[in-house]
Amino acid sequence: MHLTNFIKDKRLTEGEDSFFESFLDTVKDFGFDYFCYHIIRPDIENHFDYYHVRGNFPKEWEDYYIKNNFAKIDPIQKLAQVQSEPFFWRTIPENFKISEEGMAYLDKLFNAGFSDGINIPIARRDLTNANFGFCRAEGDLDLSEDDITILKYICQHAHEIYLKHYFHNFKVDLPTLSPREQEVLYWAARGKSNNIIADIIGISPHTVDTIFRRCFTKLRMNDRVSVIIKALYLGLIDCQKIKRL
Repeated sequence: MHLTNFIKDKRLTEGEDSFFESFLDTVKDFGFDYFCYHIIRPDIENHFDYYHVRGNFPKEWEDYYIKNNFAKIDPIQKLAQVQSEPFFWRTIPENFKISEEGMAYLDKLFNAGFSDGINIPIARRDLTNANFGFCRAEGDLDLSEDDITILKYICQHAHEIYLKHYFHNFKVDLPTLSPREQEVLYWAARGKSNNIIADIIGISPHTVDTIFRRCFTKLRMNDRVSVIIKALYLGLIDCQKIKRL
């Protein structure tokens, strides 16, 4: 299916499954066996929220990936968050500086039956960006510059349509704070020290410190100010109530 036909395809707005059916019909001629689509939103402190939307990688690989927590070392995912141009998986070691763990992950990926791949990053002015990953099971990808340009246009259009028609249905898993964690962050946001928070809610300063450390882990922050700002930003503590008091 050509780009113009993809743009005009009525299936794009007939439901999420029909949307991805049209998308796969369009990109299959490029020789891909697998794909994945992620939405990337930058967060405060230069972190990124990376949401998996849809893909067709084998379940065995997905389970293996999750079980081994490869997201922490996956250089493809890390590059997808910061690169503005497409990049091939096979050329990552020669074009980018990656860790030994990242190299070991790529070896596992290629040895698991994924021959070569390409990532297409999509940027938007509102920073609701996307990453499309495509790969083959066997053989190298044979893509010309024109092929890559067309693929970028296809991914750009697909991302815009998805955001317009389906993103409101997408469930994002926000961090969950316990009532006690919310209470500690609430008083901290009002400028109270650990000792004062301990007196207010009837626990020890050591326990307050322990709760802060749990919040650091859950919200992926490393200091008191950042964890409070992120909790407010995500709506995990009531900003309006704090302002009134």
